[in-house]
Parts: sequence; C-alpha cells; structure tokens
Amino acid sequence: MGLVVFGVWVFLLKKLNMDVSVARGYIMALMVFMQNIHVFNCRSEKKSVFKTNPFSNPFILVAIFGSIGLQLIIMNVPFLSHILRTEPISASHMFMLFLMAIPVIVLMEIFKVVRKKKY
Repeated sequence: MGLVVFGVWVFLLKKLNMDVSVARGYIMALMVFMQNIHVFNCRSEKKSVFKTNPFSNPFILVAIFGSIGLQLIIMNVPFLSHILRTEPISASHMFMLFLMAIPVIVLMEIFKVVRKKKY
C-alpha cells in the first residue's frame, strides 16, 4: 500500500504537475479507501473476503462509512480543509481513487491462497 501511495504521489506531482494541496487530498482519499478496503481482508487471516458475510459485524460498516464521511467533510469544509491543507476532489476522481484501492483485496486473496498452500 505504501508503494502504491508513494507512486501515486510522485505521479501527481511530477507527471501531472499537480499543486501539492490538491495532491495531498488525493493521497488522503486513496489511503482512506485502501485502509477501509483492507479492513475486510483483516477479518480473517485464512478465509477469503468473499466467503465472509460483510454484514456480520455492523460496527465495521459504521466505522468505514464514518471514516469516508469524515474524509469528505474534512475535504469540503473550508475551515477543516485549511487545517490539513487539502482541496476538494471531484466525484469522478474519488471514484477513480476507490478503484485504485480495490487491488488490495486481490493481493490479499492471493496471499491467503499462497499461505494456505504452504501450511
């Protein structure tokens, strides 16, 4: 996750010549999405994320939606975005960042399969 975030940071600054405050918002959103997706992987070290009921622990869902809600509030309320020095991101770019976070599930599923075969 760290390598992906760093790679996106470099890409935003060096290739797209994005302003640092805008790039900071992108990176914050990407990290929030990656961590929230990874929560589903962490529910079991052995079972596939696709074999666990996502609704069996409603507190996780509340926490995920709460953290995404806080992220959106922080990015869109001028006083709060000023504190973190971020800028708002369009909905289409937020969706793109969400899609960039999905490979976390794929990589962890591969890890679980490889680990299961070892033991």
